Amino acid sequence: MKTILLVDSDLGFAFWLGHALDQAGFDALPARNTSDATALLSELKVAVDLIVIRASMPSAKSLAEDLRGQFGPHFKVLAVLERGTEEDVSGWADAKIPEPTVIDEASRIALVSTIRKMALDEAAGG
Repeated sequence: MKTILLVDSDLGFAFWLGHALDQAGFDALPARNTSDATALLSELKVAVDLIVIRASMPSAKSLAEDLRGQFGPHFKVLAVLERGTEEDVSGWADAKIPEPTVIDEASRIALVSTIRKMALDEAAGG
């Protein structure tokens, strides 16, 4: 089972996506900020395969880089962009997605599909 870390200040979004990922066969760990994510990983002592993180969060880039150093080159980073922005995440994120405009079934399917593809690419690469 792949472990996905969800870091987003919108806990409703993080738990909604976490539930969808749990249903899709992933182990999802939600955190509200980078400090909570670091504390959660330290407490659980679990390896993470992929992080979904809001790109605009303070320390998003540094957390992603730290985790890539900790978990290796097959670790993946998916950056969630704020609505209406086009942040530059090159150099630290493997992919980016816009924040969903609505939290519905279509958004759930699209996000889980993107995450599944990234996880499968990871499995194929190592």
